[in-house]
Amino acid sequence: MFFKSCLTVVTLSAVINPVVVLAGPQAPLKGATTTTFAITSAQLSSAVDQNPGGLINFELKDEVNGLTVTNNSVVVTKPGSYLIFAAPQVTAIKDGGCLDAWLALNGKDVKNSGVRLCQAKKDNTNVLVSQVVMKLKSGDKIQVKTAGNGAKLDAIQPNKGPLIPSIIFTVLGLN
Repeated sequence: MFFKSCLTVVTLSAVINPVVVLAGPQAPLKGATTTTFAITSAQLSSAVDQNPGGLINFELKDEVNGLTVTNNSVVVTKPGSYLIFAAPQVTAIKDGGCLDAWLALNGKDVKNSGVRLCQAKKDNTNVLVSQVVMKLKSGDKIQVKTAGNGAKLDAIQPNKGPLIPSIIFTVLGLN
């Protein structure tokens, strides 16, 4: 499991600087107050290669808590601030292959979320990371889009170790 479903925040009283400590299942600290809240999160991935040009599909739902997930989107159920990561693994299928990836909110491109990778040589593989923090409303739909030529999102199942997905998409509520 990537994220626990609950997190405890412990606030220590201090005269000058209050301190917030993220605590696990251990007993609360003496003199501390605790607040427990559910984490809204999703981690999606894909075990298949995908060609650029449109929306990315996520057939693997690695972790979903408090969000609605479809094959190509995450729909927000609680308003608030969210940290969003899209990390496609890009392999060149020809020398000079390029791939762009970016986020879309309700079908519109999210400003300053685009990333580009151009590979000098065929078969080179790298991971791109697009990340944003944004305020979202209930019902907002988040998606990942791509464009490019001579490159693909590449899933790899090594002889040892877990699947290397063609993309990992993480949405984490911060409130």
